[in-house]
Amino acid sequence: MVDILDRSESVQQIMDLLNTLADARSSCSFALNGEWGVGKSFILRILEQQLREYQDGEKFIVFHYNCWQYDYYDEPLIAIVSAMLDNIDEYVHLLPQKVREATGKGLVVAKQVLQKVALSFLENKIGVDFSDFPEIVEKIQDETSAAFEEEHGYDNYYAFHKKMEQARAELSKIAEGQTLVIVVDELDRCLPDYAIKTLERLHHLFAGLNNTIVLMALDKMQLENTIKQIFGENVNCDAYLKKFVDFELKIGIGTVNSSFLEKFSEYISLFDENILEPWTDLYEFITALFSQIEIRQQEHLIKKAQMIHQLLFSTQPKKDYSFLCFELLMVVLSENSDAKNVAPLHYVEIRSPGSYNDYKLKIEDNLPDALATYIKEHWLYQIGVLQTGTEHYPMYNGTLDIPLLIIGYSELVYNEKGILSHHQEYSKYAEYIDDFNAVKRMLEIID
Repeated sequence: MVDILDRSESVQQIMDLLNTLADARSSCSFALNGEWGVGKSFILRILEQQLREYQDGEKFIVFHYNCWQYDYYDEPLIAIVSAMLDNIDEYVHLLPQKVREATGKGLVVAKQVLQKVALSFLENKIGVDFSDFPEIVEKIQDETSAAFEEEHGYDNYYAFHKKMEQARAELSKIAEGQTLVIVVDELDRCLPDYAIKTLERLHHLFAGLNNTIVLMALDKMQLENTIKQIFGENVNCDAYLKKFVDFELKIGIGTVNSSFLEKFSEYISLFDENILEPWTDLYEFITALFSQIEIRQQEHLIKKAQMIHQLLFSTQPKKDYSFLCFELLMVVLSENSDAKNVAPLHYVEIRSPGSYNDYKLKIEDNLPDALATYIKEHWLYQIGVLQTGTEHYPMYNGTLDIPLLIIGYSELVYNEKGILSHHQEYSKYAEYIDDFNAVKRMLEIID
C-alpha cells in the first residue's frame, strides 16, 4: 500500500501504544476518531499487517471486524464471532511462512474457541435462529461433536448473561498466550440502531478481559448524531461513549507527500515529465493543492481527471507537466460551484500616481488556503507592462516555467488577458488553451 499522506508516524505511535498495553496485559478499548474519508481504514490495514508480523507473529493475534460488511446478521454477536472465524480462515494466507509457522498453534486454539462460542450462541438462539446461518453451522459441525442442547426455559435475559460470561471465559483463553486485538472498522456506515447495538455487544464480549484490546475507527461527530437520534437530543453523548471507549486518537486529513505520484501512477503516466525542465516544487504544489481534501475525495478527483483526460486526449501525444498541474487545479476547483468561472490566478492592474501602471498577481479565494500561501511565498516574478495604443497588458519576456504557465493558463481559460497571450512562445501553448476549455466543459457535465 502506498502511503501518500505520511501516515507512517501515526501507525508507529499506535504500534508503540499497543506494545505498551500488551506488555501490561491491559484491557482497553480506544478509537481512531476522524471524519469520513480521512483514511482511517488505510491506517488500520497498515497497522494490522505490522501487528501480525511483529516479533514473528508471536505477540499479537489480530481480528478484523468490518461492521458494515457483516451487518446482514441481525445480531452483532453472531456477526463479530463470524468475522473472527473468517479471519482465522484467511489469516494463514496473509502471513509470511516464518510467521505462519510461529502462530499456527495459537490459530488452532483460537479457531476451536470461536467455534465453541458461535455454537453456544446459535444453540441458545441469542437473537437469531441458527437455521438462518447454515454456513456457520456447517463450519462448526465439521469439527464439533457436541449435540445441540434442549432449548432452555429460564428467563431470556439470564440466559443471555450466562452465555455472555461463558463466551468471555472462552475468549480469554485466546489472550492467554498472545495479546488479542479486535480491529473494528466501518462503524460509521451502519444504520443507527445497528451501530449502537454493535458498540454494546463489543463491550459485552471484550470489556475487562485481560490482554485484550479493541481498536475502533469511527467519526465521533457522526456517532454523536446517531446517539441523539436513538436516545434523544438531551442525552450526554460523551458520558454514553465513555462506557465503550477509554480514550480516542484524533486523525486529521493528513499531508500529501511525494508518494502521491506513485499511488496515482496510472494517471501520472499519461504525461511526459521530460518535455519541460524538472520542477523541484512539484510535490509542494500538489501537497498544497490537496491540503484540504480527504483521501477518498482525492481518489475520486484523480479518477475523474484520468477518465476525462483519456476520453479527450488518448489519440494525442503526451502532454507536459504544466498541463498535469493545471488539470489537477481545474479538477479541484470544479468541486467549488463559486469557482467555476473565476480565474484563480491572474495579474491585476495597480495604479501608481505619476508612473506607468504596475501589475500584481491576484490569488482568488477559491484556491485552497495552503496553496494560496505557497504561491505568495514562492511565485515571485517581475512583471512588465506592454503598451499597445490605448491599452496595456502585463508582460513577461523571460523563459516560461511551470508556475508561469499555470498562471497564463488560468488567465486565458477563464477569459482574462494575461502574460501568456503576449509571450513569444504563445503559439507553442495555444493548443493547450483549447484543450483546457474542453476539460472545463467535461468537468461541468460529469459528476
